[in-house]
Amino acid sequence: EFGLTDYRLVINHRKLLEAQIRKAGIPIEKKADALRALDKFDKIGHEGVLKEAAGYGIEHGPFLAFLTALGLSPDATAGSFDSRLYLRQIAGHLTGDAEAEAALKVLEHIFARAAELGFDERLVIDPTLARGLDYYTGTIFEAKAHVEGALLSFAGGGRYDDLIGLYGGMAQGAVGFSFGVERLISLLQEQKASIPGIAPRPVLVAPVGPDQGAAAERIATALRNAGVAARLGVGATAPGKHLQYAEATHLDWVIFVGEDEVKAGVYPLRQLSTRNEQKLTVDALVAHLSQQLPR
Repeated sequence: EFGLTDYRLVINHRKLLEAQIRKAGIPIEKKADALRALDKFDKIGHEGVLKEAAGYGIEHGPFLAFLTALGLSPDATAGSFDSRLYLRQIAGHLTGDAEAEAALKVLEHIFARAAELGFDERLVIDPTLARGLDYYTGTIFEAKAHVEGALLSFAGGGRYDDLIGLYGGMAQGAVGFSFGVERLISLLQEQKASIPGIAPRPVLVAPVGPDQGAAAERIATALRNAGVAARLGVGATAPGKHLQYAEATHLDWVIFVGEDEVKAGVYPLRQLSTRNEQKLTVDALVAHLSQQLPR
């Protein structure tokens, strides 16, 4: 949408970092300080974060062991890691740590899903990514783009399981992220990218059944690649629930993705304002909605 083509999605997992902190012998009360120091690695380098950690009262030996376990030698640079190799090495290093093993499964799932959707080449693990705020509890991520040889972050976020309950809400896991507006504008100006206008309301791609999420994501991706705004239905697997959501959010088009539809290769497309429905292949869906929806 923004015309940024040279970008990366950088991820890590807080539970992996916490397991490495325990393994290195850093006291639990120094966890947040250790992660704040690590998060500055790409700005101040190996010696810089060692000094930063010392300033927080963290002993040199355990923090150096922490950096070494992360594969961060004095000549290492952030983002210079083979993601799959790193995951295999960490799995061997943290065998028997239940939280670390669960976190590794999550990251492997993310890479597998990214491969299914065709953007795994843009997804990389950066062991220096810590997202300094202490409320993150799971996967953390940033979006970065190359500008004049530097990899600059323009968005970031992650999963937090305790934050909503902490502020009086019901206990509920959530994922949130935000854009750095000034950084994003600078990137667009630097790359002379066009700024899009107001987008039309998206098409709802609705998985029907518990195992159709990947198929629905592939259809949503095909629509987005063709310039058609698409929203993936989450939290519901019944057609009626998807329709209720579409009506409540004023979405006019819904594509249903069920097991039978995936096998046949044709998908019901319903327009709520007219109650018309037709069954189309993915290519036909893209062509039809490209004509029906304004750009």
